Amino acid sequence: MQRLNKKFQNNLETANWAESKGYYDVAVSRRYYAILQKMLYIIRRNGYNESFEGENSHKKIKNYFSQNIKLNKNQKWYIGHIWNIKKARNKSDYSENEITREDFEIEIKEISDKILNILEGAGV
Repeated sequence: MQRLNKKFQNNLETANWAESKGYYDVAVSRRYYAILQKMLYIIRRNGYNESFEGENSHKKIKNYFSQNIKLNKNQKWYIGHIWNIKKARNKSDYSENEITREDFEIEIKEISDKILNILEGAGV
């Protein structure tokens, strides 16, 4: 289980490094996976050990998290925005269009920071 938390930390560190270099496509992708890894870590820490592997794994993790980890209404609203980050991650990974600094700061940074902050206190 600690390996999941380490993956989270590695992805977040890589995202922050990429942002500092102006590699916003990489930063979006790594922030998305940092959030996903942290959610999975919290789920596991709370005793759920079934596999999420396979098709729709990201959706399964997000749904399980939202339904089973205690969050207030405002926190759930923010967690729901992981799909906006995933959409940007898909753009950064699969589109010829790049994520600009402005895109990153407006669409990704603030909301992902808020989600990460919520995750730090979730499921304790």
